[in-house]
Amino acid sequence: MIVNQCYFTRKLNTGFYKIYWMSLVNSELYFFNDRNADNYFEMHILTNSYVNKIVEPIIIEKNWKETQNKEVHYPIELNLGGKH
Repeated sequence: MIVNQCYFTRKLNTGFYKIYWMSLVNSELYFFNDRNADNYFEMHILTNSYVNKIVEPIIIEKNWKETQNKEVHYPIELNLGGKH
C-alpha cells in the first residue's frame, strides 16, 4: 500500500485560495478539511487521470528570528478524467 500525505491548495471560484489536507492511498486521492479530520469530503480515483501541467517550483524563503526556513511548492494541474 502506497500512502502519501500533504497540504493541498485549491483556487476557489471567488479567486481566493483554500488549504486542505490531501491523502493519496494507492490510486485513490482523499481531501480533508484539515489534517486531524476523520472524514473526507471529496475522493477521486486516479485511474485514467494524468498530470496536465507542471510549473516550475516556487521557493519561499522565510526568516523567523535567527532561523531560516525554505518552503518549496510544486504547482501541478491534474486532469481527473470525466467530461471535458
